[in-house]
Amino acid sequence: MKISISPAATAWFKQEFNLTAQQGIHLFGKVYGSTPVHDGFSVGIELAPLPDREQSLGLTQQDELTFFATKDDEWFFNGYDLQIQFDEDLAEPSYEFITQVA
Repeated sequence: MKISISPAATAWFKQEFNLTAQQGIHLFGKVYGSTPVHDGFSVGIELAPLPDREQSLGLTQQDELTFFATKDDEWFFNGYDLQIQFDEDLAEPSYEFITQVA
């Protein structure tokens, strides 16, 4: 899984989250809502300690921020890359699941 984040979305995360050196933005599947590929689940975000390399999934660093998922949520991201954009109308990030090319 690959995570990509637009500059506008990165700016939003920097403004909303006050990270310390050993923290990152944890992306996970949460019950409630839906995505184009999951009914009943949506993308959750939280501040969390950085995972061990063997537990991380899609760890990406951009503009001093670290975004990651963990192996616990491999079921949610399996077969997809995640693109995070910024929705100007809603003034919040939007998440797009992109089918991985073999």
